[in-house]
Amino acid sequence: MSETTNRDITATLKFGIRHLVAVLFIINSIGLLVHSIGSGFALLLAGLLLIERVQSRLETQIGTELSTIQFLAIIAILYFSSAIFLFNAVDVASEAPDILVPYD
Repeated sequence: MSETTNRDITATLKFGIRHLVAVLFIINSIGLLVHSIGSGFALLLAGLLLIERVQSRLETQIGTELSTIQFLAIIAILYFSSAIFLFNAVDVASEAPDILVPYD
């Protein structure tokens, strides 16, 4: 009985955390679209892929099942590419506080 309950709790936590991160990625991507379109779209795609229906639809379209490592690698690549696009789009010297860039 305890083993079934632990599996249920683990599955519920995994589902909840995955969708919470997906919602946070999607909300942040909307804000990032203002600064960098590439950054916003990369984070939006990462957020959408975290939703299980989108992942299963993608897997049926490509005809294979992604392992957990492959899936996490795709999300990490999209997340870090979003950060790189944003760093390239933002001029730190003009938008950062004076404490970060004291000698402009």
